Amino acid sequence: MEPALQPPVERTSARIRAWKKSRNDQVLDAALTEATIATFAHYDVPLTLVGPSPALRVASHYSIGVIGFAGEALRGTLVIATCMPLVSAHCPPGRSSRVRLEDRARDWVGELSNLVLGRVKIALSRRGVTMGLSTPVAFTGQHVRLGAVHPARTRAWDFASPAGEVRAWLEVDYDRELLLGPDLHTDTDGTLAAGDALLF
Repeated sequence: MEPALQPPVERTSARIRAWKKSRNDQVLDAALTEATIATFAHYDVPLTLVGPSPALRVASHYSIGVIGFAGEALRGTLVIATCMPLVSAHCPPGRSSRVRLEDRARDWVGELSNLVLGRVKIALSRRGVTMGLSTPVAFTGQHVRLGAVHPARTRAWDFASPAGEVRAWLEVDYDRELLLGPDLHTDTDGTLAAGDALLF
């Protein structure tokens, strides 16, 4: 006996869900990569996008910042990981010469994660999505291992700089019906551009 054909409505619904996911993933990827490059550029660290991370884990990075976010339609976590050479070359000086590099590195990567997610927040707000940010958590180490809880929901990208590598990932759980539509604003209509004001 031949299997029953799937009802057309169900097939259409599946295609719509797949299209929505593809659209949302494209918007999230653009928001994450652009925010990461712009934030590091603020600290005179030029980043080049290498491509999607081959593995959703951090195993050899030195300084890592993690920050959560939540809104009505989506929630998740942002991770920013940097290597030791980049931290040594670009980490801002502390208020005192007695502050160790490890302590300054934690402060800096925590700030980086906060600023990157702030830019992502602005990008998504221009598409009608609102969310709040948590307090970032930052740590350093020589053999830190960190993995995505839900790899299928994670957008991860690698970047290169003259001083070393950066990895950024955005683990997102969003409502089934969410569709990240077109940008509702432009920078010429009086709306603040990302980086002009970061109010979290």
